[in-house]
Order: sequence, then C-alpha cells, then structure tokens
Amino acid sequence: MAVPAFQIESVIKKHNIKVYSSNYALYGDISSRVMATLETLAPELEVYSIDEAFLNLSGFTLMGSLEEYGKKIQKTVRQHVGVPVCVGMAPTKTLTACTGPSRPPIPTHAVH
Repeated sequence: MAVPAFQIESVIKKHNIKVYSSNYALYGDISSRVMATLETLAPELEVYSIDEAFLNLSGFTLMGSLEEYGKKIQKTVRQHVGVPVCVGMAPTKTLTACTGPSRPPIPTHAVH
C-alpha cells in the first residue's frame, strides 16, 4: 500500500530516493492523444480508464498476423504521441487483460 511521503521521510533520505510530483494535466493530455491515435487504428474503441483501452477488431481485415498488427499499433502510438504502449490481443476482454503488461522491452502478445 502507498503511504504519504512524510511518513517515510527517513527512508527516503537514508536511501537517497528521488521523489517527483505527478503532473495529472500532462498525463491526461497524453492519454487523450493516445486514445485519439488508437481510434484511427480500429473500427471500435472502448476507453476503459485513463491508461487502458480495448480495440474491437471483429470483422476487421488484417494485413498480416495479429502480432504484426499489435506492433503496428505500438509503432503508430510511439510515432504520434512519443510514448511506449503495451498491446495484448485475445478473443475476450478478460483474456486480453491477462496478456500484459510485462517487463520491458514493451511486448506485444496475442492469445488465439
């Protein structure tokens, strides 16, 4: 569980931990840009949270494999927004959530 920084100030100083504040406005802006990019890559987009979305590829004609399309999604988001994304693919949303995220390098997973 997270704790307020003031409660662990001695640990922070002891281990020379760098503490940074979050920038929610920037995070929201980047999220909006990622979602706008994803909208161009599939017929249907469901924004699940600020940093998670589902693309419905039902009836979508792919040129190549699912893995290749996942890599195309990653490349396009990286080019348009400048951030890495994880991509998981499966027949259901539940299975898709089980496919990632993983440790770097940013993976592309497909479950058939």
